[in-house]
Amino acid sequence: MLTRLPEEIVCAIAAQLSPATLAVLSCVSKRLHAICLPLLYKRVVIDGPTIAKWRRMVSSGHLAPTQAYHIEFLSDVCDISNTKELLQLLAISLRQMPGLRSFKLCGYWVGLLDQALDGLENSSVLHELQSLQHLETILLYHHPNPRCNFRWRLPRFKNLQSLALHRLGEREWRDQTSDVVEVLLASPGLRDLGLSFVPEAGLDNDFLCKVISDFRSRRQQLEQPALQLKSLHLGIGTMPWSNTRFDMPGYLDDLTDLSHLTSLRLDNMHYLPFEGPVVPYEPIDPTLFQHATNLRRISVERFGPDILCLVQLLQEVQSPLRLDALDVLDYGNTLQPDSPEFANEPLHELHTPEFVGEPIYSVPLDKTGVAWRRLCYSGPVAWDNSKEMLKKSRELLTHFVARCTALEELIIPIHNRDELDVLMTDVLPRLPNLHTLHLPWPDLAAFLSGLEKPWHEPYHLHNMSEEEKERLFQKDRELDREQEKSRISLVHELFSYHLQLREDREEMSSLRYIAIERDVYARHWTNPSAEGLYRLNDGSSIIRLSRDEARTVGIVEYLSIVEQVFSNAMGLDRPDPI
Repeated sequence: MLTRLPEEIVCAIAAQLSPATLAVLSCVSKRLHAICLPLLYKRVVIDGPTIAKWRRMVSSGHLAPTQAYHIEFLSDVCDISNTKELLQLLAISLRQMPGLRSFKLCGYWVGLLDQALDGLENSSVLHELQSLQHLETILLYHHPNPRCNFRWRLPRFKNLQSLALHRLGEREWRDQTSDVVEVLLASPGLRDLGLSFVPEAGLDNDFLCKVISDFRSRRQQLEQPALQLKSLHLGIGTMPWSNTRFDMPGYLDDLTDLSHLTSLRLDNMHYLPFEGPVVPYEPIDPTLFQHATNLRRISVERFGPDILCLVQLLQEVQSPLRLDALDVLDYGNTLQPDSPEFANEPLHELHTPEFVGEPIYSVPLDKTGVAWRRLCYSGPVAWDNSKEMLKKSRELLTHFVARCTALEELIIPIHNRDELDVLMTDVLPRLPNLHTLHLPWPDLAAFLSGLEKPWHEPYHLHNMSEEEKERLFQKDRELDREQEKSRISLVHELFSYHLQLREDREEMSSLRYIAIERDVYARHWTNPSAEGLYRLNDGSSIIRLSRDEARTVGIVEYLSIVEQVFSNAMGLDRPDPI
């Protein structure tokens, strides 16, 4: 009956419903999903250039409650059909969100947005979003089409709490440094900042140094204090190292009071698409962070000697020690100097052991050996082409984990059965406090089931007939079902094994969450008569959390800074522990 009521009546009814009821209704139909989702999570995500979806949203009139609007697909808008309509729908939908707090925009959209509607040449859709507290933009590579190489100005937002501007420099942007400085000055409440800049020639951090230099001069004129950032994310072209062209020792202190910093992310590996497999490594100057006495978490793409020095420095200056979380997000490209793969690979001037990175076993412990609560490592655990290396890896990893008994979250990839055996027999039994295990690789289920995971770019489908699309989607759905069975089977095996370990060890905590890539599974107590759930020996069942539930748990990796901050700002509660 609800599906046959007029749109305005359905919206009025939905506004009075509980979150649990909204969650159920959002799965009934596309129409109810479009109405209930903004009310339930106050969050809309566009993950593909689907005009029909945007048409429904704009025409439905239900976007007013939206507080987060994320355009997440990184695509070349110039190659998508109906570009003008897409941009018009985007601009119109933004004007229907008066209370928008979080906005994420990727790709060429950033500059074309203000050109989308007739008569917008002298105004700006983005300038009207002064309610924004969280803004993230990601620009793509320079495009040969002159229509895409726009010029744009960053609005002077005044209420920002988090700002992420990535891949700046790949677009013509007049007064880019002054624009960033003006936003920083206008948002004294800024707590999270992300910057990356693609220089035209070579890797340098001139942009970062110039921004900080200008910001210091301007805030001194205005008698404003430095920022009090809690989170800092620096990428290509903004690595913090001493620059001889700028006489600014300890220049990070001119940007923010480092004693407030709790999270640091450094994207210190840079993939050059025109240079073949060469991956340059940008080291940092650890002494720039000597005043980060409250830093709790470090995330890096490569754990190099400089990061090793940074961790050791913080362990010396922090009293008591607060650093307890380390993420090494090298995306599986680490070749350790003593690995068989590295021995057979020709050396390059940018591909030497100095830039390869340290193995996970070299992560320094504090004097007590129990400081680390969370570790994420994306390098290989073992190499199946060498029994000797497998034995060595097992011994080193076991020795390392045995000294990290306080670990509560472990994020580590599994590439083969040997690594799974190492995880189950040598790692899990030594972690009595572990409650979250994340295996962040999408090909794990495919490896176990012998399947290949399908992948299709949505905007390549517009040239296919409806029958071809349906056949393709049907095949994808069948493969996805097989993949899900494999993932559930593996999760069931891990949960069951951990329950067996707890039978002999009363002090061992319950393993609550297992994640494979972005699919998060949890133990849940349900009615014994419920069907379709995988049962465990203790009477609990395995369920897969929705993507939004997984975000509130906080264990889904590689989410943007804006997403993480927004989830916390919205006050979404974590599920009660089992």
